[in-house]
Amino acid sequence: MQQLKMKLNDYKFKNDEEEICFFKEYKPQLFSRLIYFSEIYKIETKRPTGSDTAQKNYIIKELDRIKDYFDKNLDFYQYYRTEKTHLDRYYFLRVEPDIELNVDCFYFERDNNFSTSFDYKVSKILANEMLRIYLNAELKNLKSILKTKWIIQNFPV
Repeated sequence: MQQLKMKLNDYKFKNDEEEICFFKEYKPQLFSRLIYFSEIYKIETKRPTGSDTAQKNYIIKELDRIKDYFDKNLDFYQYYRTEKTHLDRYYFLRVEPDIELNVDCFYFERDNNFSTSFDYKVSKILANEMLRIYLNAELKNLKSILKTKWIIQNFPV
């Protein structure tokens, strides 16, 4: 990300469409992976080592946290997922943004040369979608383990 940030300092986009494409598609593809692996690390280092049920409840809680994020950002999520473009110039150009569109505290810490109003939200959406897949697979594995344990306990060979 630092290398990309340095290159962007010297780069001049050809037009608004190229800048929108970079901040709507390319940067979020890269940044979402950073968010994803960071979240996996946090989830796995905080994951309980206790019972399978405790782990299952923990994973469900993490899935609920992701759902809450989607619910809180539903308007933008729908805009992005339906591939609308009519607000792209407000969301994905490095101009002085409309403060009313930005309610995240992240907005105040962003680098104006390397960020737009909503490229982080796209990255977070993509990361959360990957996390949802990961957590559902973990939940499925736990259910399989619980089912196998139940079969072994109830039908000894």
